[in-house]
Amino acid sequence: SLSRMITDLTGRIGRKAVLIAHASDMPRALRIAGSHRDAISDVVVFDAQRRQSADGVRVHFMSSGWPTLLGVVELPKLLRNIGIELIAPARSN
Repeated sequence: SLSRMITDLTGRIGRKAVLIAHASDMPRALRIAGSHRDAISDVVVFDAQRRQSADGVRVHFMSSGWPTLLGVVELPKLLRNIGIELIAPARSN
């Protein structure tokens, strides 16, 4: 499950995670972030027409109306301001 993956990943790296979601998954992402405040520091939401918050978690919105490609191009700038480290998932051979 996603909850187990978040717990395993953050335990392994020793840092909180940042969730990235599309507006259609915003309620789920905020619910997960709210219940994992010890493991998730921020949520980034693409194309949100309405804004919501989650207790104890910073929420960042990539403006609605932007083409998805432009949002993906701008995402690294936002992530640098959050101060994260990108980690590639482990590959299985």
